[in-house]
Amino acid sequence: MQPISVSTALVVGFAFHLLAAVSLVGTWQAGRAYPGLRQWALAAILSTVSAPLIAARPVLPLALSAIGGSGLYVAASALVLVGLHRFTGSGPALGRGSALVLAAAGGAFLYFVFARPSVGARVVLFSACTAWLAARTSWHCLRKLGAAFGAPARFLAALLGALAACQAARLVVAAAVTAGGADPELFARTQAESLLLLATIVFWAVVLFALPSLQQRRLMLDLERSDAQVRKLEGILPICMHCKRIRDAGDSWQVLEEYIGAHSGAAFSHCLCPDCVARYYPDAGLR
Repeated sequence: MQPISVSTALVVGFAFHLLAAVSLVGTWQAGRAYPGLRQWALAAILSTVSAPLIAARPVLPLALSAIGGSGLYVAASALVLVGLHRFTGSGPALGRGSALVLAAAGGAFLYFVFARPSVGARVVLFSACTAWLAARTSWHCLRKLGAAFGAPARFLAALLGALAACQAARLVVAAAVTAGGADPELFARTQAESLLLLATIVFWAVVLFALPSLQQRRLMLDLERSDAQVRKLEGILPICMHCKRIRDAGDSWQVLEEYIGAHSGAAFSHCLCPDCVARYYPDAGLR
C-alpha cells in the first residue's frame, strides 16, 4: 500500500471543496437564503482556492503559497463561525480578543516565513488556529441549535469537533517533530501528519456539505410555525350575535379584528361597502 502524501491530501481536498462550493453557491442562489449562507458559500470558495496554492509551493513563491494558502483556509474557518453566528442571530463571532489572537498568530506565522523559516512552526500555528475556530464553531452550533434543530445540528457539531481534534493532533505531531530537531519540507512531512491532514480535509469538506442542511431544517421549522399559526383559527369560534366580539381561551371577549390579528398574520383596513354607504350615508354622493 502506497503511503499517503501531502500532495495526495491536497488534490483530494481541492476536489471535495470544489463540489462543496458549487453546492453552497447553488443553495444560496436557488431560493430563500437565511443569514449566514453567503459567508458559508464564500468559505467554501476560499477553501477551494487555498488547496492549489499550497500544492503549487514548488513553483510558486513561498510568500504566496504559504501565506496565501494557509491564510485563505483560516479565513474560511472564521467565515463558517461568522456565518453560524448570523444564522442564529447571535452577537459578533469574533470580538476584539479573538481578533488579537488571530493577528498575533498571523504575525508569528510571518516571522516563521521570512525571519526564521520553519515549516514545523507554521504547521503548529496553522493547526492551532483552525482547531480553535472549529472547536468554537462546534460549541456554538450545539449550544444554539442542538435543541431546536436536532440531528442536523448535532451531526454538524460532531463533525466540527472531529475536525478540531484532527488539527489538535496534527499540532502535537508537528510540535514533536520540530522539537526533535527535524524540520522536513511540507511535502516530506511524516506519514502521521499526512494522514491527519487528509482526515482534516475530509471532515472540513463534509462540514461544508452539511451546512445547507441547517438552511433546510430552518425552512421546515418556519413552515411548521406558519402552519401552526394558521391552524389557530380552525375550529368553532364563539362569537357574539350582536356585537360580533369573539370569546378567547381566557373567557375574555375581543373585537373581531383584534382576535384575528392576534391569531394570524392578517391586518385590517376599514372601508365602506356599497350597501352601508347607501344605508348610512344616502346623501353623501359616495359610490
